[in-house]
Amino acid sequence: MLASSQLAILVVDVARVIASAGLSDCVTRDKRGDAVLADTAFWANLGLGCIVGGLAWLLAPLYGWLIDQPEITGVLRALAVLVPVSALSGIHTARKLREFGHKAIAARAVACGLLGGSAAVAAAIADWGV
Repeated sequence: MLASSQLAILVVDVARVIASAGLSDCVTRDKRGDAVLADTAFWANLGLGCIVGGLAWLLAPLYGWLIDQPEITGVLRALAVLVPVSALSGIHTARKLREFGHKAIAARAVACGLLGGSAAVAAAIADWGV
C-alpha cells in the first residue's frame, strides 16, 4: 500500500503541475505588474485546477484498477481535492515573489513543512496508516 500511495501522491503532483500551466511564472515575469493579467491568470489557474483535480478524482477508480489496488481510490480522491486548493495560492505567491517577498514565502514554506512533517511523523508513530 505504501508504494501505491506514493504513486498517488506522484499522480496528484503531476496534476498540480499541469493545472498551473506556467501561469504563475507569467505573472512573476510581468514587468508592468498588470492587475488584469494577474486576475486572468488566477481564474485560469483555478479553472484548470478544478478540471484537472476533477479528472483525477473521476479517474481514481481506474488508477486503482490499473495498479491492482482498488483501496487506493480513496487516497487519490482525497489528494485530488488538493489540486484546486493549491491553484488558489499560485498567483498570489507569484505576485509576492515579483515584489521580492522571498523571505516571507520561505518562512511560510518552512513553517508548513515543519508542521506537516511533524503531523506525518506523529501519525506514523500512532500507526494511523495512509
